[in-house]
Amino acid sequence: MQPLHTTLAGIVFFFLNAVVAVVIFSSNLRNITLSDNINLHRSPPIDENVTAAGIFCDTLVTSQGGVGSTSYLRQFEKYARTNDIGDRDGLKHKAASCWKSHNSSSISFNGRCFSKVLVVIGDPLHTVESTSTWRRFGVYHLNKLRRGCNKVGDPYKKNTTLHQIYTEMLDAGKDMTGIDHYVQSWYKASQDRLNWPEIKLVTTQTLYDNAVENAKWLGVNDEDLCHFSEFSFNLSKMHSLSLPNVTKSEAERLNEMFKNVTHIARNVTEIP
Repeated sequence: MQPLHTTLAGIVFFFLNAVVAVVIFSSNLRNITLSDNINLHRSPPIDENVTAAGIFCDTLVTSQGGVGSTSYLRQFEKYARTNDIGDRDGLKHKAASCWKSHNSSSISFNGRCFSKVLVVIGDPLHTVESTSTWRRFGVYHLNKLRRGCNKVGDPYKKNTTLHQIYTEMLDAGKDMTGIDHYVQSWYKASQDRLNWPEIKLVTTQTLYDNAVENAKWLGVNDEDLCHFSEFSFNLSKMHSLSLPNVTKSEAERLNEMFKNVTHIARNVTEIP
């Protein structure tokens, strides 16, 4: 018969090995699950030659922000391969000037490629107020546009107010948020079919009022289009501009700075 302490040592050794094995198995299982979730609607980085050919590329959804399109885009994310609608991959608000185009087949950035692009645009002043005030983003969102590929200024300080944002623009006599560059860059890219893939500009209203048609254009399978039939544009959910501490003449100047963006948004067609 083995001494008691030897037997106990053997039991403890066996128990510890069993625990380690369970931990390793659980970790591997978790990694597999996370990997599956991450790649469910997003392709991994691929070879540059494949990117240039537009093969296996996803559909990019990009927005100036603050235009009220999130519920539709989150629905789309369930049924097609796209970038992260919550912008965890940092691609949702990049201007066209940030992307490398591959003739008319695709665009790429950091190894991700997209062969079709949906651009959601809207009232630029609404974006400024919506993201910095109503949705409590502060200046976090605007800094994504301001610090983009066509950097228009240093990042806004965390406590920058809406009045200060407007005052800076009035003093400069031009847009200082990056919205103007964002919208115009995508509009120009959409007109250049020799060097850019399919690009469709929509407002929130044309996105929702043509929800099924847009989903089909984006690549949603026919059997899943029914999930988009209930969408419709609700004007009552849109906030009205406040333009705090801004005179009538200053408001006119601010609108003049965004006249090109406003013109593009007003002339967006329903279906290409």
